[in-house]
Amino acid sequence: ILSRDAGSFFFLGELLIDLPLPVDSPVAEECGRCVACMTICPTGAIVEPYTVDARRCISYLTIELEGAIPEEFRPLIGNRIYGCD
Repeated sequence: ILSRDAGSFFFLGELLIDLPLPVDSPVAEECGRCVACMTICPTGAIVEPYTVDARRCISYLTIELEGAIPEEFRPLIGNRIYGCD
């Protein structure tokens, strides 16, 4: 998920409330022919537009994976200890 203003530098969360909230319009597709995120991803986790291979994703590897990070990804992860941002 990307934000036009913040890129990928934000954390997702949710609030469970019973208040009526205004509905807004969906965000228009902003990427066009840009492939910057696919190009810059150190582990090649963004395998095609809008498709992430979680098994290669630094956020998955450093946060969710139970067990050791596969050796092939260790040099690509560098000094990141919690996600890729």
